[in-house]
Amino acid sequence: GLSGKLDLWIVRALLRQLKSLRIDPDSHPHYWVNLSGVTLGDGKFYAELTNMLHEADLPAGVVNFEITETAVIRSVNDANRLLDELRARGCGVALDDFGSGLSSFGYLKEFMVDRIKIDGMFIRDITTDPTDRIFVKSIIDIAHTLGIATVTEFVEDDETLELVRSLGADFAQGFGVHRPELLSQLAEPAAQRPSEYVGTR
Repeated sequence: GLSGKLDLWIVRALLRQLKSLRIDPDSHPHYWVNLSGVTLGDGKFYAELTNMLHEADLPAGVVNFEITETAVIRSVNDANRLLDELRARGCGVALDDFGSGLSSFGYLKEFMVDRIKIDGMFIRDITTDPTDRIFVKSIIDIAHTLGIATVTEFVEDDETLELVRSLGADFAQGFGVHRPELLSQLAEPAAQRPSEYVGTR
């Protein structure tokens, strides 16, 4: 029963660190925070989360959120209410682990998000498995038809990165793109930081 408290603690810690870094708002990176599915129907959670975002007063799009597809399937109405709350605060919303549910494509029309993250199980073997390539290409094409950007997970090497780029993916995530680093490193001069991956479109 601690998932909601952990979610709020993570958001609070992130907002506190962003305030202390004092990064130029015009060049601020975008951050994506995973929310646990149990918080979707929690009105108190909504109130605390939106209050923290209001007090932080960050530029729109700096702090964004990811919700797993399975959590959305369990409660589409609650998920849509959370989406409305977050968008009112200038936050983007991504549907995480897309493709793992039984009715994935149908939910895209009911739950309009800014991005979908294609589940890593379809990316791991994409360079050798033609079925995975067809599946991923289908998700990307349908998402783009609906005006939704796509993120491919588990991009672990250059070959995979080039392939998902050729399929039309907008963004990629994984060790083949960038290794994890401390948030405090963002305060370093740009010349001292590793280059960041930019979307394919």
